[in-house]
Amino acid sequence: MIGHRTNDIEQFARALTHYNDALNVVQRDQNRQNLAYIEKSRGDALFLIGERERDTDKLNQAIRAYSVVLEVATQEQAPVKWAQVQNNRGAVFRTLGELTNDSGYSNKLAKLMRLR
Repeated sequence: MIGHRTNDIEQFARALTHYNDALNVVQRDQNRQNLAYIEKSRGDALFLIGERERDTDKLNQAIRAYSVVLEVATQEQAPVKWAQVQNNRGAVFRTLGELTNDSGYSNKLAKLMRLR
């Protein structure tokens, strides 16, 4: 992803803009696999930005993006992708719990850990 090597938040934000633009095109196309790919990348960008900026709104958007991916990448049909996304969701829940001191996020993380 753009920005990974330099850890530049502005590059992550530009990547997010591009993913959002691509999402508009793919939704018109109705290709669910492409939608899942873009939403995963979008979720990754939102997580990285949210974590660095301590922005709980961006982190919650990442959770929603990952949830869209899981509608397409089920455990049965795409076990590796499913596991990657569940791992990423766990990292977001952990970060949200740390930022908000809300035990609900720890409970969601514990529930994810039981899925494995």
